[in-house]
Amino acid sequence: MVEDLCAQATLGMDIGGTLIGMHLHPVVVPVHSSLRNIGEATLILAKSRPKYVGGPRAQYIHDEPAHA
Repeated sequence: MVEDLCAQATLGMDIGGTLIGMHLHPVVVPVHSSLRNIGEATLILAKSRPKYVGGPRAQYIHDEPAHA
């Protein structure tokens, strides 16, 4: 079984909800879009962010919207 493939992607798109092959960075947040389906398949978008472990990186930035 493969546990880690050196996840390097910062953005991800999944069509159909299978969530297979999405090699994203460890911390991922959903991105909301006005397009929710492609045909009958559900569309899921995600982006990565740094881990919040303390210090300046632990501060949320409110200027950047999470919507596409």
